[in-house]
Amino acid sequence: YGAFSGVSLRGTELNHTIFLLGDVPLNGPDTGAFDMSLMPVPQLSRLEVYRGGAPVWFGQGSIGGVVR
Repeated sequence: YGAFSGVSLRGTELNHTIFLLGDVPLNGPDTGAFDMSLMPVPQLSRLEVYRGGAPVWFGQGSIGGVVR
């Protein structure tokens, strides 16, 4: 806790992975990498990971993938 923790999928840069809370984006190509240490992981019921080319409806900038 308290230190930056990032996730990258398939060897891409940290800002190429989009994080969603439900359908709300927590980061994007213009805001940079998302800090996973801010996520209340014990309160999540499930985690979906889309590797590589993510579905289009998740938005642009998801070259590496999407964590939802």
